[in-house]
Amino acid sequence: MKNRQCLLLTLMAILLLIAACSSNKSVKVEAPPPPSPLQLAHAYADSGATAFTAEDYLSAIKYFSKSREYYEEAAPTASPTDSIEVNIERIDLNIALSYVNQGNEDASLGFYDDALTAYQNAANIYKSLKPLTITPAERDDYLAKLYRNMAITAQNAKKFEQALQYYDMVLTYEPGNEEILNIQYHILKDDIKDQARAYKVLKDYAEASQDYQAYLILAAAYKDSGDTATAEQYYLKAMELGNNPDVYARVADFYREIKNYTKSNEILTKLIASTTDKSTLALAYRVMADNYAKLGNTAKRIEAYDNSLKYEESAEIA
Repeated sequence: MKNRQCLLLTLMAILLLIAACSSNKSVKVEAPPPPSPLQLAHAYADSGATAFTAEDYLSAIKYFSKSREYYEEAAPTASPTDSIEVNIERIDLNIALSYVNQGNEDASLGFYDDALTAYQNAANIYKSLKPLTITPAERDDYLAKLYRNMAITAQNAKKFEQALQYYDMVLTYEPGNEEILNIQYHILKDDIKDQARAYKVLKDYAEASQDYQAYLILAAAYKDSGDTATAEQYYLKAMELGNNPDVYARVADFYREIKNYTKSNEILTKLIASTTDKSTLALAYRVMADNYAKLGNTAKRIEAYDNSLKYEESAEIA
């Protein structure tokens, strides 16, 4: 019996020893692999989108920029299905839009220099794009609108020379834009107070571009200043470059304003020959009738008036 108890005690001691040894053994746990550059790129892009939605544009720029870095890091080993170039362009567009919105916010608070810096950062990104997800025309439209924003911001900051440069950039994307040319003219004339330079800027642009709209603006500027002889010269140049109803109508109106009704009717005849639009024809004949009335030619006045009625009736039926 004693031997049996001794055996049991010995077995228990062995079991305890084994258990103790087992409890001292370390269990090796595999650490999860670090996230890949592509996973980090996606994560930072998501964080950027969240910040953008919260209108925290500076944080959005920071997160989107980190996302871009990780996309570039992932590029060498990425597969075509990862669409790295497309994703980088989307991130670039997000960064640019974040800069634009930050610029808008700065401008609304009167922080014009900060706004211009933000806008310029956006412009640099747009200009660097070789469009994949947008068309070149869409990119250029973004740039034209952005430079308009920059020009207006510079005007608000009383930085008129800088504003002129930004409007020049708009014209590279929108050649002959009449509104922009007029704004430039009035900045020089009214803000910078340099009438001679105002004329010269319009003239230089008109001669370089050979754009009839630029000559129309130049002509109107001289007309408004009372120099009708020079105005006539530029109206005729506009008509030479742009044989269309709009040009003819403006030139005809100019001759009416200086009471040269015969010349006005001569131009209106060209207008009538250049269009089939019934409303335009009706108006042209009505103006022509008024010119003949001022010239005292009753027969021609009645003839022109009858023609205007004929086209007015056709336009109403149509």
